[in-house]
Amino acid sequence: MVRQAQRVEIVKVAICVWLLSATALSFEVVLTRLLSVVLHYHFCFLAISVALCGLCLGSYMAHALQNNANERFKVDLSWVSASYPICILIVPVALFKLLLPIGASMTGNGAIIFIIASVGFITMLPFVSVGFMLSILFRCYGRVSGTLYGADLFGASCGCIIAIWLLNALGGINSTMTIALIASLPSFFLRGVFTSASGIGRWLSPAVLVFISLFALSNMLLKPPLIDIPKLKQTHGILIKPLWAELAEEGQHQKIVWTKWDAFGRTDLVKSVLDNSIAYIYTDGHNPSIMLRFDGNLNKMREWKRFIGFLPYRLRKPERVLCLGSGGGLDVLLALLGGAKHIDAVDVNPALPELMKQFKDFNGGIYDMDCVRFFVCDGRSFVKRSKRRYDILFSALTQTAAVGGIGVSLVESFIHTVEACRDYIEALSEDGMLVMLFQEPKLVLRWWLTSIAVLHQVTGKHEKECALHTAVMSIKRQAMLATPYRYIVLVSKSPFSEKERLTMLKVANDLALEALFIPMLAETDPFDLVRTGDMSLREVINRFSSLANIAPATDDSPFFLDLHVGIPFTLYILLAFAVLLFFVFIPSAFLIERKRFGKPNMLYAYFSIATLYFGFLGMGYMLIEVALLQRLSMPLTTPTHALSILLASLLIGSALGSVLSQRFKENERLMVLVSLSSGLVAVVGVCWFFFVAKCVEWLFSFGDLIRVLILSLLLIATGVPMGMPFPTGLRFLSASCPTLIPYSWGVNGVTSVLGSIVAVMLGKVYGFSYAALVGSSLYMLIALASLVLSRINLSRHLAV
Repeated sequence: MVRQAQRVEIVKVAICVWLLSATALSFEVVLTRLLSVVLHYHFCFLAISVALCGLCLGSYMAHALQNNANERFKVDLSWVSASYPICILIVPVALFKLLLPIGASMTGNGAIIFIIASVGFITMLPFVSVGFMLSILFRCYGRVSGTLYGADLFGASCGCIIAIWLLNALGGINSTMTIALIASLPSFFLRGVFTSASGIGRWLSPAVLVFISLFALSNMLLKPPLIDIPKLKQTHGILIKPLWAELAEEGQHQKIVWTKWDAFGRTDLVKSVLDNSIAYIYTDGHNPSIMLRFDGNLNKMREWKRFIGFLPYRLRKPERVLCLGSGGGLDVLLALLGGAKHIDAVDVNPALPELMKQFKDFNGGIYDMDCVRFFVCDGRSFVKRSKRRYDILFSALTQTAAVGGIGVSLVESFIHTVEACRDYIEALSEDGMLVMLFQEPKLVLRWWLTSIAVLHQVTGKHEKECALHTAVMSIKRQAMLATPYRYIVLVSKSPFSEKERLTMLKVANDLALEALFIPMLAETDPFDLVRTGDMSLREVINRFSSLANIAPATDDSPFFLDLHVGIPFTLYILLAFAVLLFFVFIPSAFLIERKRFGKPNMLYAYFSIATLYFGFLGMGYMLIEVALLQRLSMPLTTPTHALSILLASLLIGSALGSVLSQRFKENERLMVLVSLSSGLVAVVGVCWFFFVAKCVEWLFSFGDLIRVLILSLLLIATGVPMGMPFPTGLRFLSASCPTLIPYSWGVNGVTSVLGSIVAVMLGKVYGFSYAALVGSSLYMLIALASLVLSRINLSRHLAV
């Protein structure tokens, strides 16, 4: 009977751990989407990372409050478990009703400091609660850490899928409230174990559940809802996304007429009250795409032939055109005006088909025309999988830089890398042309250098000869404030003929365009220096190195939009915060432990080993995870679902490894298990370093379903050994020094945030493959140290 009761208790605790982990990761994903709609991506990344440090703070609080090592630690979690869903519910209310409006109205650097500090603090609260409760549960049930950690990881993998489903079904704010509702359930499973079964504790959980249910239901049913994204009149231009700032301007005549939330982001259709001929599609409040009023009569759209984006159609008459990032259909309309017979339009936003269909009376049903095929897919993935050859491959303002939808990672798309440019050129017909439109001049130069480098690789020609395949033009400087379509870069698979170059010059004069580079006819610095051979690409890059990083980006380091030389200052701030948190709590935790231990030599040994062991594990796991998620997301068609599938697979593998580790008995063989599993992770990480690029290329030879299956199996296999060392270490502490379990959770949490930051830094400077290599090195250190410890029998040695 006693054993049966213990098993029931462990099952209840495992379910509670599953719920806590699932809701925490779901909330992290939804919170990322909420902040990405309002804040520019680097500030969003900073706020999310600060919030996740709450897991560490909760663990340290549990470490400070626990009893002595020889006593079974008991604590009433009634109030903590009840505060967790309330904290989740408070986040959107505080963000959109209080903090963001105040921060947006502030001036100078004070606005940045206030936004990061206040948003980071309020979003940290739910993670503090989770960190505290998980630390307590593992502290008390450390001997079954393999089972509990398996539940933790499996809950996190389920959280990935739950978040995607909620965002698609309910949107960002309502998803938060639903997660708060689910987060109120763990307290029911803890009743009688860690919460009071009588008194106020008996009614606390049901009261919280009822309150959140009523609040969430009210927000869903009321029009307008209680909580929504406000108009933010900002005085600091780099904080808030343009849509919300523009809507808050006095005298503006725009209004949102259609909105859809999904896992990809928030899509808004904005119209002007004064001009009914044009509408703008905003994705996450940024990068508006144009949707024109069109009734199917191309003669009425002739004015758009004077648009800079129509230039390639003045040079050649294409039959097949591919539009990447087609948005509201402007690119397709230009292709129709240019006489294209077959047009493939590709956009990654899954909300576009519904939007375009609902407003087909406005846009003329342009995506439903017989000569047009529309695909919801990542542009680069589509090009890799397509067997067609195109006369023009057109992309206008296709820019993506965002916080990763899953986990703490800063990612960019693979649209503008060296490998992408090679894929585009290979997808062209013999006389095909690659066309890119940009807003910023430094990005123009960076893409032009990328094109020259790829043409040099593909054709074997000298760099100065490759320049004859290219042309660069822009609108006049005084017209740039009115439109983001400012620069155009043309890259032809064959050199531009003299007739085409003369046509370009004539068009530039007729349309009042600036001819920045037309080979041998109009050449400006530094384009002319490359064409004449006076400077190589490397010399041009070095010349601008003090101003911006214009070196071609690669798939391994795809930070095309990030022009910072070296590492952005934002990452240094975040790294300093995480390091400070780490080193502030180490001495404070050490002082607490000194009061509990009678033997200083035991304290120094256990404390040092726990800090290094769990610190290396946290950083190593995240370095490998971020590197794999970044590199392996491209073969899947949609980036949001790609990250969900990849992370869920890795976490499921780790959960299986954790459960398997529980089968090993608690003796010196635990260290052997750690050594073997860590060594295997190190080997796998090195293999990914050398073969990930070939693996990605190989995967494109399969269909969508097979690719997903292969990637999932590979990541599950990778995750199995990655899930073994952490619970094994907790089981070792449970048998020897259980008071260090909450502290170890905290160390692992803060070093996980550190690992994600370092992964992005390494990815920016060296490439994400090197992040995986560094993570593998940390696992190898753990493997070697564990092997040594297993030989000297650590438990007996420290007991002397």
